[in-house]
Amino acid sequence: MKTRKESKILIVHQRPQFMLALEGALKKPHRIFLNATSALETLSMTSIDDVDLIILDTQMDDADVISLTGILKLQDKTKNIPYIILNETPSIIEHYFKSWPEGSVDFLVYPIDGSKIENSVSKFEQSNFTWKVKVK
Repeated sequence: MKTRKESKILIVHQRPQFMLALEGALKKPHRIFLNATSALETLSMTSIDDVDLIILDTQMDDADVISLTGILKLQDKTKNIPYIILNETPSIIEHYFKSWPEGSVDFLVYPIDGSKIENSVSKFEQSNFTWKVKVK
């Protein structure tokens, strides 16, 4: 297991104000945030930057979330990135869970409060997926 001083979190959402709200709720000295508003932007950003965790809203105009994560799981650089999926409808989560490519996934249903998202992100940070945060 490698140790890193920070974790890079990619937030994918069509509404910039929601990305800012998530950043505010998750702000810690060891976290660096990247933002994407589409599947194409997500693929571009993950190809040039090392991302530790993706927080991904299911609503995208240019792709569905299962296709996007399926593409990411096929690429060596991105296949081990864990995801936190945000969705408006609890019943859809069962469908996503059955269809999901193998990997680390957590699902949260709107409305999402700060403690729920913080607990989910912290869970990934403390796990042994690909990194462990070393806080000063």
